[in-house]
Amino acid sequence: MKPVTVVIGEDGKGNLRITRGFVGWMEFDIVYEKLKRAVTKYLLVTSVLGIGRSRGVGFGEVRVELKDQS
Repeated sequence: MKPVTVVIGEDGKGNLRITRGFVGWMEFDIVYEKLKRAVTKYLLVTSVLGIGRSRGVGFGEVRVELKDQS
């Protein structure tokens, strides 16, 4: 994970509007099957809808890749 600061425009007074976010990836496994199914569903929905604020300007983008554990 890497924190980043991004300029998203100017306010009415000409001051820069900035926001903080992060870029990176994570890999994890959930031992309990029932919880794993629920989290998988939520993450797949998140990959379509995004997460957090400023999604309309491209923030909150999530890509989910499921790995075969065999």
